[in-house]
Amino acid sequence: ALQLLTVIVDSVRNEGDKWKRLSRQIVDVLLVHLQSHVAIGSSKNQTLLDLYSTQLTLFDVVSSVALRPIDPFVVAFRALANRNDINHHTINRWLMNINIILRCLVQNSTEDAILTRWNDALSSVNGTRNETFSAALLRILHDVVLRLLTNTRQLRGQIDMTLVFLTSDYLYLLMHIMENAKQFRTIIYDFRQLLIHDETDETVHRLDTFSYLTILSEYFKLLSSFYIPLLLQWTHILNMLDYIQEAWWSSMLSILIPSSLITHLSISGQLQSYCDLICRHELYVEHLTSIITHYQLLFFLFEQSDTCTYVHNLFGLIHRTSVASHLFVESIYTNWDNLLKRNKLLLSLKILRTLEGIHLDESGLLLVLLIEQFLQLPYISILRLAELIVCRRIEMMLTLDEQTLNKQLLPKYLPLILQILSTTKINNDNKSNEHLCALIQRLISKMNYITTISMDIIKQDFNNLNCHDEDFILNWIKKVNCPMDITPKIYAQMLKNVTYKKLLPFMMSPVCFRFNLLR
Repeated sequence: ALQLLTVIVDSVRNEGDKWKRLSRQIVDVLLVHLQSHVAIGSSKNQTLLDLYSTQLTLFDVVSSVALRPIDPFVVAFRALANRNDINHHTINRWLMNINIILRCLVQNSTEDAILTRWNDALSSVNGTRNETFSAALLRILHDVVLRLLTNTRQLRGQIDMTLVFLTSDYLYLLMHIMENAKQFRTIIYDFRQLLIHDETDETVHRLDTFSYLTILSEYFKLLSSFYIPLLLQWTHILNMLDYIQEAWWSSMLSILIPSSLITHLSISGQLQSYCDLICRHELYVEHLTSIITHYQLLFFLFEQSDTCTYVHNLFGLIHRTSVASHLFVESIYTNWDNLLKRNKLLLSLKILRTLEGIHLDESGLLLVLLIEQFLQLPYISILRLAELIVCRRIEMMLTLDEQTLNKQLLPKYLPLILQILSTTKINNDNKSNEHLCALIQRLISKMNYITTISMDIIKQDFNNLNCHDEDFILNWIKKVNCPMDITPKIYAQMLKNVTYKKLLPFMMSPVCFRFNLLR
């Protein structure tokens, strides 16, 4: 019947007076129906959702004139908000009616009109609470989430998806109010005061003695085991309210079961909201530190670095600040083994891409990380990109004076860098490695650093080997980490004097494959 009525109303849109008159009649009847005791009766879930969808469509096709004045809507909403006979059989229908009326209010009314009519309705609705409109919104959310959690526990984990759907719609209506901050400034301010301010604050008028923020956060975390999106919506609401308390966010992002897929999705979603909050308020100290020093959260960041705008913006924030860049590089260095436990190739590539934009003042520390960790990975794509970044950074550093260079790249790291470069072999890109070594030599010269490690020392030793001593040649090749400019052809020349009996076991050994001597 409602679907047919929707078609009829839509068909008379072009007949102005008739459309307005019919719309008023329909709205008056529906409002009485929505707040009546009969309307709160139980019904099958699918039937209820179909009815919900039809009623929303009907309110969309009626004339906007029929939705004003809003007095009947405010009275109906206040009457529903103060119902105390709601139980697990009737809560779905009750919340459906709440959503329909609230949707009409926030889409077709101003804040002043809603609040004025709300106060006027106090005397016209019997047994109503003396509470603000924001307090009613918050209390409804608390009652619904508590009922949803209670029902789920009573049914041993079987969640009522109809109530979940209606609760999600209610949260979206709250988010719509938050998004239109200029239109609903007072409502949002009161809502934030009631939700966020400490319950002992006597300047905030409360009807309840507990902290809504604490208890609702706990409820949503418990519900996330059954349905994650509600928790993500709740986190997003706190983000929209600019709630920057680091302790609360850390508790919400606490990882109890790292291997759980539900936990993984939950943390990933909440982390996106947190990244957005950090970037909007430029929270460099506690908030940023709490993420990038926790290796599991750092893993989630790298995992979403290519797909999430908020995470991408967070990396941009890190790149713009020297202190944040320093902490970021140090954290990667410290948590290196933990980060690369899963999918080493893909994750190392993601990490490397985020390191390209590190602040210029941290180029020295970046060089140490890239050379010590990335240049020793067995992946050509990683090696080439890492080498490219290193060369670019060194070229930038060569434009600096000696004093600045010594601040960026401490001399204590130079022996390690030289040792790694002298022992690293990149099979298919000799020219690139030669260019890197040349840049390193120029950098060392500019820093006036006297080194005992020469980039050519191993090559010289190789050329001076006694080629007639078979055992010495084989042992030398097994033990030495050869520089990349020694090609397989040179190895072949050295091994040509080794007898077949000794050569065959060596050619089948892992050492031989490591140096590609069979190429």
